[in-house]
Amino acid sequence: AGAFSMLLSMLEAPSSSLHYYAAAGVQNMLSDAACVRQLVARPDAVRALAGLMKSEDAEIVRIATGALVNVQAAGDEAAAQLRELIDTSELEGAFAARIGHDLQRLASQHAAAMTVQARVRGMQTRTRITKSRVAPPAPTDAELEEPTGTAAEQLRTLAIRLQTADMTSQQCEAAAGQIAALVSDIQAEEEVVTAAVVKE
Repeated sequence: AGAFSMLLSMLEAPSSSLHYYAAAGVQNMLSDAACVRQLVARPDAVRALAGLMKSEDAEIVRIATGALVNVQAAGDEAAAQLRELIDTSELEGAFAARIGHDLQRLASQHAAAMTVQARVRGMQTRTRITKSRVAPPAPTDAELEEPTGTAAEQLRTLAIRLQTADMTSQQCEAAAGQIAALVSDIQAEEEVVTAAVVKE
């Protein structure tokens, strides 16, 4: 409350260099109902704020107008008190613009929320689909140590198991070793067959 009172006093100060900062501070604090009541209880401060609407500095005009619009939007009682102190006809257009701006901001926020919701739903759907694709259980050490079937079948089985995300690094190393051994065995068998064919 002390800080707000000091800002109101700055509005009434003769130094125009203080007006911008004072008006900006007042505008921000007028979202508090207690500050609105304090402002309308000080007619000189209200008139000083209204006087800033005639400033040559467009930014000061914008801020002062915004502050008074905040008072007008604070409720019927505050708006009535404001009308008793100053001519609020100049605020009507600003008040309508403020309502339009708020509606536009809410619409933008709603659109952004819908976009985020759609993305979240998409991520949830992809997660469910991924989870529904049940990955084969991680092979046990025994399964890795004792592959069955032909060499080609064993290679195929080991290759599939290497793609399993749940395999430990030790299991991966064991599978890689088995694949190397199988490839070596297949090459040896091919050499034997090739040698036999050549002899014939």
